[in-house]
Amino acid sequence: MRNLTKGCEVGFKGKTLIDGELREVTLISKGEILEVRSSSPPCPCEICIKENDLIALPGMIDIHIHARDWNLSYKETIESATRAALRGGVVAVFDMPNTSPKVDTFERVKKRIEDFNEKSYVDFGVYSALPPSEEELRRVLGLPIAGIKLFPEDYRRAEMLRDANVFTIVHPEWPDMIKESPNPGERSYTRNPLAELEAVKRLSFLKNVHFTHVSFPEAVREARRRRKSFDSTPHHLLLNSRRERELGCYSKVNPPLRSESVQRELLEEFLRSPWIISTDHAPHAPYEKDRDFLSCPSGFPGLEVALPKLLSLVKTGLITLKDVVWSYSEGPAKLMGLWPKLGALKSGSLASFTIVRLSSKTLNPLEFESKAKFSPFEGTPVGEVVATVIRGTLAYHEGSFKKPQARNIVELA
Repeated sequence: MRNLTKGCEVGFKGKTLIDGELREVTLISKGEILEVRSSSPPCPCEICIKENDLIALPGMIDIHIHARDWNLSYKETIESATRAALRGGVVAVFDMPNTSPKVDTFERVKKRIEDFNEKSYVDFGVYSALPPSEEELRRVLGLPIAGIKLFPEDYRRAEMLRDANVFTIVHPEWPDMIKESPNPGERSYTRNPLAELEAVKRLSFLKNVHFTHVSFPEAVREARRRRKSFDSTPHHLLLNSRRERELGCYSKVNPPLRSESVQRELLEEFLRSPWIISTDHAPHAPYEKDRDFLSCPSGFPGLEVALPKLLSLVKTGLITLKDVVWSYSEGPAKLMGLWPKLGALKSGSLASFTIVRLSSKTLNPLEFESKAKFSPFEGTPVGEVVATVIRGTLAYHEGSFKKPQARNIVELA
């Protein structure tokens, strides 16, 4: 019999999900998962993580983050964002193109991929914004991109993508239907949720369209009726406009936190039939958030919040661990054509996994690896990410980091 344990790099002895239930296992890895033993033999690997209260999960996959960098390095860098990802149990991130300068030409997309390849601590995908011309679009589509991001200001040019069989991730807010408000707590009305529904209706003609950070239950139902994929953020599922009134700029986000009744309906819909979760990790410098409410930028960090927050909901019984894994790992992996290499913990899958503890801590943003050390979830209960492994490299363990060689997800698919 072949010795599967020879050269084993990182092992785990504890619990994992098997057929939706937590069971004691020994996990053996070397670049990929060699074996998941449901019995409890000794762990033969060079590094073995084992404690009674630890759980191994497939690594989380975040299909919507803003790593900033370039002229926005004061907000966040590729290094700080992807270290934050590791600390949040995330093994692959997909970066949005609204940087400075914008990632919407062949040369900028190429440079963005090169920078992630050099600097990232996790595997990655890069989105391009809609290029300025059809000729430039053809050139960009020849690069190993994850897809095209369609912002509201580009809706009028969406016809360029009608015949392009490219993954198109859309910010769904029809621009003619939204206005800003200078008053915290009112943006859910001025940036009307019907604008989200309108965007889903009008842009569903795109072949491979995905609607991101959906915050309106009727938009969820419309996307399902049209058989289009979509995701929501933890903040839209768990927070509402009361938090915007309390925190002002520090909870300002697009789309805005909705009214309590809309947020509750969204959460109830999610709990009945979960869908994909992404964070829309959108860091800003604190001094930018200290401006008046009308002029301060929208967004806040989420990579170090999402999984810990979801784990706390598992502990309280609001959601199952199986649903967390599907929404933030398996579902995104299937959407992006990565499953079962990612999003699964079984023989032959890549050894990209996270080890967590359900026991509650209190979220302290000052501990973040992100440059943006604030969160509207500050002070709330969270679980703990103990370790994150990237293709067999123990990249994060209890505050210590080791940089793996990041890979473009297009190469992994």
